[in-house]
Amino acid sequence: MRPLAPALLLSLLAALSTALGCSRGQAEDLLEQVRDDDYRSNYARAPGWPDPQQPGFGPHGGFVDIYVNEVVSEAIEAGEPLSAWPEGSIIVKDGWEDADAEALRYVAIMEKRGGGEWFWAEYEEDDSVAYAGLDLSTCTGCHSSGEDQVRAFGLP
Repeated sequence: MRPLAPALLLSLLAALSTALGCSRGQAEDLLEQVRDDDYRSNYARAPGWPDPQQPGFGPHGGFVDIYVNEVVSEAIEAGEPLSAWPEGSIIVKDGWEDADAEALRYVAIMEKRGGGEWFWAEYEEDDSVAYAGLDLSTCTGCHSSGEDQVRAFGLP
């Protein structure tokens, strides 16, 4: 077997770098979108998460707030049984260090895209992208146990 030619190896690395950069750019755009939406004021609190800074469980730990955009809210209010969340659904989780909400540790966002795929993004307290992309095992490893990848609340 011949070793990979350096040019082929460089091409593969460039493609991987471009893909990662693309996900990072999409994650930055998504954070800007939910911030422009003023999600803490204009999105609804997720079902079962009416109070701010509830204790969080799992890898997110600490205390969390969970918000859903109007696509999710309208699907819930319609009350029709769903097998999956509609395209355009956005779920935002703020992770706080303590119940006083003085130290934001991270923001995690799920966005339902075309083809039924979720785009996942998690941001550090300085808004830098920690993780981003479709089908991230870092996220889906736990979220696969939820209904359509959502663990915090169920489908209507």
